[in-house]
Amino acid sequence: MQERFNKYFWDGNNNLSPQFILRRLFESASIPDLIHYPFDEVKMHFDEISLEKLWTGEERKLYLKGIKLFIADSLSWEEAHMKMVEHFTKNFHFTIPDEQVSEVK
Repeated sequence: MQERFNKYFWDGNNNLSPQFILRRLFESASIPDLIHYPFDEVKMHFDEISLEKLWTGEERKLYLKGIKLFIADSLSWEEAHMKMVEHFTKNFHFTIPDEQVSEVK
């Protein structure tokens, strides 16, 4: 395990199952740290983690539920994120109501 993850295992990191490691990272790791965790490990064990039982905020759970949809069909964290953004923004249209638009002179 990379040294950057040691701070999330303050109670030791000997003989931990891959599922426990991933769960702890899902609960505690910053997103920049999380995306440095080997994608193959995430892909292999993501489905074994109950996102509803995580001790983390609802925003993190929402992110994990969203990215989970694209993990199996992706080859990297970057690809999974791109697919997620593309999926959730493809029907998004940003408009400004006419009464709020003023001409620039």
